[in-house]
Amino acid sequence: MSFDYPVYLDLTGANVLVVGGGRVAMRKVEGLLAAAAKVTVVAPDIDEAIVALGVATEQRPYACADLAGRLLVITTTSDPTVNAA
Repeated sequence: MSFDYPVYLDLTGANVLVVGGGRVAMRKVEGLLAAAAKVTVVAPDIDEAIVALGVATEQRPYACADLAGRLLVITTTSDPTVNAA
């Protein structure tokens, strides 16, 4: 049996990683900024609209070391292997 498990987090000042740099990532970044999170986006290609938001960006592939110090990580890629990692 499957069910939803809602979680509410206070993300004020929290280090959050978004893996992916497209449309879905943009929506996630906007929500995270509204929650006052400190957002970093990592992806080989990052939409200019994300860059314009002023968040930290690293234009490169995701690496496992990117998880260090993150309270939350959100994957928004179309690559199941990256999402699973």
